[in-house]
Amino acid sequence: MMITGQEYSYKSTVTELEMEYMTIIVLNKTIRDDFMMYIYNDYGGTHTTSLAAAYHLKQLPQSERKLTSEEILHVKYFNKLTKEDAGKLIFRGIDEDGNSVYTIGHKREKLVVPSLKELTLLLEEKFHFNEVIVFSNTSPTVPIAMSIGGYLSRALKIDFIGVPLLLIGAKQCCDNIFRLVENTKQIGKAANGEKVIILENEVYK
Repeated sequence: MMITGQEYSYKSTVTELEMEYMTIIVLNKTIRDDFMMYIYNDYGGTHTTSLAAAYHLKQLPQSERKLTSEEILHVKYFNKLTKEDAGKLIFRGIDEDGNSVYTIGHKREKLVVPSLKELTLLLEEKFHFNEVIVFSNTSPTVPIAMSIGGYLSRALKIDFIGVPLLLIGAKQCCDNIFRLVENTKQIGKAANGEKVIILENEVYK
C-alpha cells in the first residue's frame, strides 16, 4: 500500500521542496520497505511529463502509434498547470508493480533534481531503507511546436493558437515519450545497487 492522492508543494525555495520530499520518503518507508519512486521531470511539468506519467500508468495505449487529439486532451494535468505549480511534486498514481509515479516542473532551477538526489542519499544513510528512486527527464522529447504552443497557451493564455500547436507537438513526440518511459521502467527494474538514478534521456532528442 502506498500514499495516494496527494500533492506535495513548495512555493519559494528548494529547501521547502526538500522538506516535503523528505516527508514523502519517510512516510513511504513506514508503509513499505522496498518501494520504488519514478519522478518524471521537465521545465513546466504539464505536457511531456503528463504524457509520460500516463504512459507509465497505462492510461494511454501501450504502443508507439500516434495519439489522437482526444486522447491527449484527456490526459490528467495536460496543459492544466501554471507557473504557480512549479516545484510541486504531483502524485500521478501507482503502477502495475506497486511503485509510485510523480511529476515535477522545475522551471529554470536545474539544481532541483541534483539536490533531491543528495537529500535521498542522506536519508537512505540515516534510515537504512532499500527503495530506488528514478528521476527521468522528459525535456529532450519536446518539439518546437510544443514549446511554442505551451508558451502561447500557459503564459499568454492564447489557447486558440497555443492548444492546436500543443496537439501537433504532442503527436510528433508521443512515440518518443513512450519509448522513454519503457526504457525508464526497464532501468528502474534492473537497478544494480543504485539508490538514485538520474536519466537525462538525451538520446530521445
